Amino acid sequence: MNFKIVLQLSILALLTTGCVHTTVKVVDEQGKPVEGALVITEQPKYIMQSWKLYAYFTDKNGKAKIATDSGQVFSKTYHPLINKHLPETVNLYSVKRNKTENIKKESTLIEYDPKGEKKAYAIPLNSCKDVQLTFYPQRSEFIVKSKQKSLIESKSFYFATGDIGQRHSMLKSKYSRLDFYCKNGNSFNKNSIALKAIQLFPIGKFKVIKTHVDNISLDTPLEPQKIELANKNSFYIRELTPSHKPEVSTSKNFKEKLKGFNEQMVGGNQYTQELFDYLLRAVELSE
Repeated sequence: MNFKIVLQLSILALLTTGCVHTTVKVVDEQGKPVEGALVITEQPKYIMQSWKLYAYFTDKNGKAKIATDSGQVFSKTYHPLINKHLPETVNLYSVKRNKTENIKKESTLIEYDPKGEKKAYAIPLNSCKDVQLTFYPQRSEFIVKSKQKSLIESKSFYFATGDIGQRHSMLKSKYSRLDFYCKNGNSFNKNSIALKAIQLFPIGKFKVIKTHVDNISLDTPLEPQKIELANKNSFYIRELTPSHKPEVSTSKNFKEKLKGFNEQMVGGNQYTQELFDYLLRAVELSE
């Protein structure tokens, strides 16, 4: 394969992961630090990168070290984050059982040939009138435009709200994700646009996942209809041996803190227990 094409697709894969920072701060809805949340990140062995596995319970300031900026966050009272991008400040939200109904989801498949001339793809967006959504594979970026200033960005689809004073005619995605409101009469429709890479070689295949809910107000926070639970495909658990193991970094007294945590945390099941067993095995091999 042409080296330029390989490099281009490799850069695209890196763009979907964002820029790496070394710590995160976990906070609640009011911005207060969350102590005792478990943050798990794993950096597979890659070009000029070693295999690293970090598992930290947040300290009294809500801080934890990370190996990469994508991973899991579990706690005893908040919605879990499973295979999510972790910004420098990670927001957790309490389970209030205030479910949002009528959330709709659809997807569009994109096949991208780096050797072809097509560099931009129009994505249907049925929830917003007079609004155009475009995907740029080379930059792994979404851009949404409206004829009027009818777009309002949100930090996330769930829990975060919008500010009527922050209206735009164009918005760009961050880390291959875009969450925003569009005007719908006297109310708003809220949208979440996310990118999932299915295949990078020889033709790039991407799924654009579109989630939306109609006729809501800007100050109405959405809560998932159900707690996100891990399944058999949620985690890539590698075989561990004395000669095949990651560099492990954990909190002090990590093994003691992990005992019984799966039964106490929100959303714990057999798959999260398998993840924790994997962590314990890695810690034991590193001792």
